[in-house]
Order: sequence, then structure tokens, then C-alpha cells
Amino acid sequence: MSFFFASYLIGRSSCFWKVLRESSTILTTGEQRRTLSTLCKLAKKASVFPRCYELKGIQYSPRLLDGGSFGDVYKGEYKNQVICVKAIRMFERSLRQPLVKHARELILWAFLSHQNILPFYGAYIDQNSQRLCFISPWMDNSNLCNYLETHPGSPRNILVFDIINGLNYLHEESIVHGDLKGKNVLISDDGRALIADFGISNITMSTRHTTSSKGTIRWCAPELFDPGEEDSEGCDGTPTRESDIWSFSCVCYEVFTRKVPFYQYHRDPVVMHVLMKGIEVPTRPASHGLDSVDDSMWDIMKKCWNYTPKERPACSELLQLILEHSKSPGSHQQAQTEDGQAYWKVQKAESNEDFNYQGACQILTRIQQGI
Repeated sequence: MSFFFASYLIGRSSCFWKVLRESSTILTTGEQRRTLSTLCKLAKKASVFPRCYELKGIQYSPRLLDGGSFGDVYKGEYKNQVICVKAIRMFERSLRQPLVKHARELILWAFLSHQNILPFYGAYIDQNSQRLCFISPWMDNSNLCNYLETHPGSPRNILVFDIINGLNYLHEESIVHGDLKGKNVLISDDGRALIADFGISNITMSTRHTTSSKGTIRWCAPELFDPGEEDSEGCDGTPTRESDIWSFSCVCYEVFTRKVPFYQYHRDPVVMHVLMKGIEVPTRPASHGLDSVDDSMWDIMKKCWNYTPKERPACSELLQLILEHSKSPGSHQQAQTEDGQAYWKVQKAESNEDFNYQGACQILTRIQQGI
């Protein structure tokens, strides 16, 4: 019976997702967080995704433009709009495998709506290859690393402000990114930073859970590598808000120096060894033209690289510190990334089904006991 309700609620009922997208007056913050966490578990357990997010008529070029450990990136078109198609890699000809592995990413990403988060348009199933694809706006400026190579004179303080603003939004929603790095930050047409790639993100709950993914070594907080049973800071190896803060500072390092953290070490295992010994943070390089870190910003970054996780500043504090450092970044025009929000307004308007929010939440609560 639980599986039946899971499949129905996740796969068929588009109205249910209004509980999360329009829940500020329906659910408390705690209820919203628990509901989102439960939905992620249900989607993974039932190997389905919300069909209200499924898009039809996607066209994309077979030319591979980029790729990572989980998927390949193609350029496509949807309703006369240029889009990014992230096709999940498959090792068997079945949708179940990618749905089990990526249902959480789909649900979390669809839930998010912020000017510094890459908009999520929907999911597409390629009928020829049976690959699950995530659809988002196409960014001509590519990711942060590529952008700074071609636009070294861009205002870097604004990029840093955008990233911490987006990360602060995630943390306020009780979501940990888990793999923040320059390649997971895209740049909009007007030069603003958008956080992307939520493949190993999680919802922070009062009870811990484990994950085999820790992020990318050079951007990882040291406590994620060898937590043992559970260290003195209470870390069990799961990415946390505090580990996101460490990674954020590593992204700042990329922004201001155009180098990867620990660039002096060519092998990742060496970086891991250095971090596990607890003796080193990324080296401050000598200033070189536009690539420099002033004393004030370096002090902020070092606060984030504290080896004691609880001693690192929270996003809200960093927002204020970076605002002060940047003088007045708020005077610059904010990125206009409302296309994703506008899309979902249309999607919501297309559905006028009546839905029993309270009843659905009661069902989810009962199902959660069996997960």
C-alpha cells in the first residue's frame, strides 16, 4: 500500500507539488522540510519522478559539449528557447537506475527558486536512448572558471556576493549543496553567478543520514574525509552547512586567483593527505595583475577554512562581511533570472485540480514510518 501511494503522489499528482512551491501559508518550515525530505525518499524508493515536471518536444544536438561523472551536456531547443540538456549516464537500458540515483536531485532542484540558483525547467525522457535528461536555461558564458578565463576584468566581488547569496538561500531552506566548486557555478548573460548541480545535495534533518558522496577533493572540508565513527565535532562524513562554507571559500579562491585550491599539488591524494593532517589551507598566491586577494577578503576566506567546523561563519554572517568588503554590491543590477519562475507560474495555472493538502501530508507521514 505504501508503494502505491508513493507512486501516485510522486508520479501522478501535479497538485501535490503546490504543497511545497506554495506552502508558506500551509506548512510550517519544519513541516515543509520534513515533507521535502520524505518526497525525496519516496521518489527514490518508487523509482518515479513528478510527471508535472516532464517536458515534451525537446530537441537537442547529439554533439557532446561537456560532461561530468554523472551526465553529459548538450545544447537544445524547447519552444524556441535555447536550453541546456543534462543527460544522465546509464549503464543499463532502464529508467529505474537513473531515477533511483537522481530522483533527489530532480525534486530538490525543482523546489528551488532564487535569483542566484540556476532555474529548473523540467525533465525529459529521450525516447530513443531512454535517458533521463534535466532541462535548464542555456548559459553562453559557461561556468565560473571558463568565464573568468575569457572575462578576466569582470567585477569579482559581485560574483562572490552572488554565490554566498545563493548558498544562504539554500541553507535557509535547510538544503546543503555538498559539491560547491567553480564548475558548478554558471554565469548568466548579464554576468551574474548561478549555483547549479544538486546531485549530492541533501536536506538537513534532526536525524543524520549517510551518503557515499563527499564532493570534490580540492573543495572538500577536511572533516569529510576520515570521520571514523563520529568525531568530536559530531561529523559523520555527511556534507553539512559548515562543509559548504569551507567549499565556498575555495570557490572565492578560484574567483580571485583563477587557480584551483592547492594548485601547488598536482595530485588529489596529496591534497587529501594534507587536509587530513590538519596543517594547511590553500596558499595565498602573489598578486598578478587582476588576480589578487586583498587582506580583508583573505581574512574572510581564512575564517571559512577553520579546521573546527563550528567555528566557521554562517552564510548570514558572510553576507554582511562580503557586503562590507564589496562596499555596495547591492547598487549593481541584480541578475534577471526570473524565466524559470515565470515558467512555473504557467505550469501552476494549467492545473485547477482540487487537492487535500492535509490528507496528503498525513499519508506521507504514515509512509515515512516505513522508509
